[in-house]
Amino acid sequence: MAMSLGIGIGLPFGGAPASAVIAAPFASVNGPTSDPFGGAKYEGWSADYSAQPTVSSPVAFTVSRPGYSGTDSSSADTTATTTYLDTMYVTTTVRQPWPNQASQSALTAALSEYIYSTDTPSGSVTNNCTLTSPKPVAKWALPGRRVVGNSVRLEVVAFHRDARNGKPVSHVVFTATDGSNTVTATVATPAILAYTNDRNPVIGYGVTLDTTSLNDNASFTVDAVVYPWIGNSTASQRRSVDGTSGQLWEFSTQTYLKNTSRAASPPFAYITAAGNDGTGVVSTTAATAKATPFLTLKGALEGLKAQVTTTDGCQVRISNHTVTWGPTAAAAGTYQTVGEVIITRDPDVARASCVLSFGDATSSHRHSWMRFTDLTIDRAGGTSAPTFVAPAQVTFDNCDFNNSSRASQITSSATGVTQWIGIAFTNGTAQLLSAGTTPVGIIRGCTGSGLTPEIGCVIGNTLTGNLSGVSATATRSSNAVVAFNKFQAIGGATIPFSWGGSANVADVAIVQNLFEYTSATGNAVLRPSGDDATGNLTHFVVHNNTFAGAGVNGRLNMFYDETDLVRRNHTLVSFKGNVCGSGYYIKTDWFHGASDGNPEGYNAGSPSQAIGNWSIYYGTGCAANFSNYATAAPTTEAQVYAGDNSLIGTSTSTAQVTNGTGLSNLFTNNQAVTFDGVVTYTAGAGSGGYLLADNVANTARGIMESRLLPFTLDGVARLTASDHPGAFSAA
Repeated sequence: MAMSLGIGIGLPFGGAPASAVIAAPFASVNGPTSDPFGGAKYEGWSADYSAQPTVSSPVAFTVSRPGYSGTDSSSADTTATTTYLDTMYVTTTVRQPWPNQASQSALTAALSEYIYSTDTPSGSVTNNCTLTSPKPVAKWALPGRRVVGNSVRLEVVAFHRDARNGKPVSHVVFTATDGSNTVTATVATPAILAYTNDRNPVIGYGVTLDTTSLNDNASFTVDAVVYPWIGNSTASQRRSVDGTSGQLWEFSTQTYLKNTSRAASPPFAYITAAGNDGTGVVSTTAATAKATPFLTLKGALEGLKAQVTTTDGCQVRISNHTVTWGPTAAAAGTYQTVGEVIITRDPDVARASCVLSFGDATSSHRHSWMRFTDLTIDRAGGTSAPTFVAPAQVTFDNCDFNNSSRASQITSSATGVTQWIGIAFTNGTAQLLSAGTTPVGIIRGCTGSGLTPEIGCVIGNTLTGNLSGVSATATRSSNAVVAFNKFQAIGGATIPFSWGGSANVADVAIVQNLFEYTSATGNAVLRPSGDDATGNLTHFVVHNNTFAGAGVNGRLNMFYDETDLVRRNHTLVSFKGNVCGSGYYIKTDWFHGASDGNPEGYNAGSPSQAIGNWSIYYGTGCAANFSNYATAAPTTEAQVYAGDNSLIGTSTSTAQVTNGTGLSNLFTNNQAVTFDGVVTYTAGAGSGGYLLADNVANTARGIMESRLLPFTLDGVARLTASDHPGAFSAA
């Protein structure tokens, strides 16, 4: 069978609304046992004809698909089930596995999209698929445990393989309850969220929920249900109530304290160099508290406990002083009920003069929920890490954070979580935000270099230099979001993000990021289940990213199935609207046989089982992708079909779009690595601009005929028609 790269220009890609019913040309959708070469590995993405087909160009058909529709509402759940009629395509026939790769399978052809068990293809078709629409990938974008008055701000980022109409999911329903009273709101329109320290626009579903009717001086819980476009059962909903109680890094129920008096007028305790822990005064009048300050953090916290009973919603203010964390162990007792205590600066003093120093000799203390905000944090004191009452939530918010090159996490609580929001890091190390003992929850709106973020919820950041982000466990790797980030000046020493090394991972979204590869040393920039991995990936969403590189530097090694004696299975992948300055690499049975020397001795009677990535190999769930170069070995390391409307490079030496000298010229201000088309790679300076250049815009603009997001990474509204791939708008 001839290999085809970059075909299908002009086709609306899978999931496009249909204007008329078109009968499917095949007899059945393959299920877990309906094919002769690997069972479930053909499920949902392929179909069998009644007789051996010839597919010379994509063939359209329609599918009836039950799903959800939602309407924005400030007071009700307006969820409604509906049915969509979508156009899909038979894209190409499927060959036999190695070593019979030169022969077509008897009946099988590939589809542009998965057909779920709940879908009904038009015509006389038997649907044998047992797969259902997966749950959306969703994360809270703001932490809980806040003390609020008559309103609470809630934000969720959510994604799904069936994004459409500029919306990643159909809608999100938020619910708050104190056990007796309940308030609900539905958000169906994603927007750029309002947090002022986001380094790049974060698109999500947010609401300011009216909590007036909830009991005052009482805790309440918040939950969210995220509904996909396609799939109409709870099995296809992401529900925070299903999360593990107490695991604050998960998408689970959040807890808040409604206390209108403390939200409006919190008790203050000040710390100054002239303070005295024995005489410090707590007051809801800032001037009164400032006039009689404490000396230490422990003293201030003990003073709050003694003078106002609980520290929920209280503020400790550091005034023109460097405060060491110090021994903070306290006598047994309840210091908080529900809400966090806030450690911040005196608003009359510059942030640089209000310093909290971590790292001196520390011990445990009686707080679970603390927010350090609007401070300078300095780890100059050492590497000692405080521990907190489980389950701890330690939030750093809008701080200047000097890590002092300390090679450790900030806390040592295995049952807690750290949240990092709006932090400007200096002297960072790989360990600070890594997947260590303490889970890392939200990393949002941060800047810095030398950091290795744990992949849980990484949104709206600009991070520079070598990265190697991945979660510590299979559990913490799943339901993970990496979205709306700029990863700049990535070197060649490590691959920034890898999944599926030895873990089976489900529900990951890598959406609208810049990966800027600048090194002259060759390496991949993203590796979901790449070389020699053993993990399976399910519902892996890669939408609207820009991968800036050249030649083979900054390539993608993705969705392999080539490891000896270990077969991988990657299902329900969605790879759409991406721009790559290098190329996309995929290795499957042909590579395993031809390049690996047929290590398992496959023969005509025993075909290769290294076909667990054939859905991606045949472009199911792939669309509107652009690469400037081909893979190094197009026969054995490339997709057979790159997806509807994709434009894939055809040479490993000559860029698809050049400046006339062979150098890639995709972007308006390319500062990534460049390649001379022969042997020489030249390192880039980094921090470039990655709007699509004019000479690319005419080529790439228009290949996306279905918007996946409403805005680009530079905050520009995406076109409702003839959109372009990548993270940024066109020049």
